Amino acid sequence: MHDLSPWLPRLYERYGKDAVDVQLAALERHGSVIDDPRLWLEVALARRFKFVPIARVDRCPCGSAHTTLLNRFVFWNLLGLRECNRCGLLFVSPRLTEEAMHSVFAEHYFDYADLKVWGERREKVFAGVLEILCSRGVHKVFDVGAAFGHFVRYAKDRGLEAAGSDLSAKAVEVGREQLGVDLHSGSISELDLPDASVDAVVSLDAFYYVADPRAELDAMRRLVKSSGVIVLRLRNALLSRVLARAPRYRKVNRPAMPAEHLWGFTPQSISRLLEGSGWTVEGCQPADYSMSAFAPLQSAAITLNRLARRGWRGAPILTRSFNVVARRVG
Repeated sequence: MHDLSPWLPRLYERYGKDAVDVQLAALERHGSVIDDPRLWLEVALARRFKFVPIARVDRCPCGSAHTTLLNRFVFWNLLGLRECNRCGLLFVSPRLTEEAMHSVFAEHYFDYADLKVWGERREKVFAGVLEILCSRGVHKVFDVGAAFGHFVRYAKDRGLEAAGSDLSAKAVEVGREQLGVDLHSGSISELDLPDASVDAVVSLDAFYYVADPRAELDAMRRLVKSSGVIVLRLRNALLSRVLARAPRYRKVNRPAMPAEHLWGFTPQSISRLLEGSGWTVEGCQPADYSMSAFAPLQSAAITLNRLARRGWRGAPILTRSFNVVARRVG
């Protein structure tokens, strides 16, 4: 660990000895996860961190250990945004540990006050995904990261057999009670679900929170039948890659992508990951948003972007979110 003694008198004077000693103890607990102790200590004191454990991710899911640090930002702790030099995937390292992420989501992410609003604002998303499923003859679907189970309810109301899972035990309990849906609590890779039991797996705005994307895709692959389908709705990290290189985003406190996300996927990086995990990608397309203040203009832009993709598959997806559809190999 770096010698911090030359800076301690100034920090003691500015923040007080007790506050500095608390963060020094936290710094020692973090150990080798912290690559710049001086910077971490200064940010921790300025932001008055409470101890939240973090972990370092040494490899991209593609297997490469060659990455570049693009950005540092604060989300309960001082975290970093890295880019894989091989496949271009953005990912957070260091990041909150899996247990810390579960705690943050259980306490701060879900709005239990009005489930009706939570579901209604997502109906355009659900309709688009259901269209994809029905066009491929899907009768039984499993939603990973289902939250309260609104998509499960939506799909069941339209004739599909549907169930889902979520990491939040409380969200699962509320969904079971208030929506009457079949939900499981926990990670899909840990649940005892029957192999080859569904036609399709979906994950809507949830896949970038998972701790291990490759393990998650392997579990999804086991769950679907031969030639089964996966549909992922993802936030497009194309703009994040540009922002992360901008000078103002090199300063601490400005995350280049949503602070709680662990992975920043582009159509290219998620396609590579899927192809390397036993899936054949059928396509990526701009996705409808659930909320927008510019709905008419946005709808036209999405339509034009989709038409461009049909004419040239290499055309970039310019929308904030996109859907990727893939089929199980074997």
